[in-house]
Amino acid sequence: SIWAFYGYDINGEPESVYNNAFEYDYNRCNFGKDKDLSGDDEFDLKTLLRSKYKQMIETYKNLSAYLGWKVWQIGQNQITEFVSSCPDLLDKNYLINDVLVKVTEVKSNAIDKQDRKKNQNIPDNIMRHQFMMLLVKIAKDKYFRTKQIPSVVEAVDYSFEHHYDFYLSQFKNNRWREERYYNEEVDNILKAFIPIFDALFYSYAPQQIMG
Repeated sequence: SIWAFYGYDINGEPESVYNNAFEYDYNRCNFGKDKDLSGDDEFDLKTLLRSKYKQMIETYKNLSAYLGWKVWQIGQNQITEFVSSCPDLLDKNYLINDVLVKVTEVKSNAIDKQDRKKNQNIPDNIMRHQFMMLLVKIAKDKYFRTKQIPSVVEAVDYSFEHHYDFYLSQFKNNRWREERYYNEEVDNILKAFIPIFDALFYSYAPQQIMG
């Protein structure tokens, strides 16, 4: 197959990629220092977030593409669109300004602020791990702090089920590959014409690419 040497997977990235990315993001969020989370609660929160992580990644890829910067990040307009599209998340008691306060808190995360001083390429918008942190903070702010739900984990779980999942579930970035690209017809055409594709590529490619 034409795909044989490229490590493509019809289901997207290997599970190990998601596992490594999740561990990095979760540690970066520093939930272990949250005084409202006991050890067992933190374990349950981590398990819950891992189960939702692929959906968060797919959504993050889409929302962060709007700004068009070289470092993927989500701007305030996209955050507003996201929370406004989550059913019943915003109401008369929980407004968009409440969400934006949480956005500011997330962007002011001590670890990220410290790294931003060292590296000016780190964006001042919502990065991947901050998106996960924001979802937790919103759920905690809306339900746990108001004592509507007795634990942080239950508040986050409730928020996914009743608010976030509706929006998160609409994105599947690998769908076009699965439905239109990874099939025998395309494979046969590419194999048949690959000498022409190679010739065109090397005619226009810079010398350093050609080696």
